Amino acid sequence: MFEKIDKKTQKGLLTQYTGIDWTGFMGLRDVIAHDYFNLNPVKIFEICSNEIEPLHSVVCKIASDLKTDKP
Repeated sequence: MFEKIDKKTQKGLLTQYTGIDWTGFMGLRDVIAHDYFNLNPVKIFEICSNEIEPLHSVVCKIASDLKTDKP
């Protein structure tokens, strides 16, 4: 989903929201979806423990900003 958003906005939307490693996030999604047999459960736990809340906050901010920009 974020790859499609990034492509449709010519990489202009996500770059406005720093603090998230968007490339890493999209790469992790690909690994989880396609290479799940090689996942490191400890690493996935660390990522979820440390990165979900900041990601959630930024996604909520993006949604709010997009609603505000609409006439």
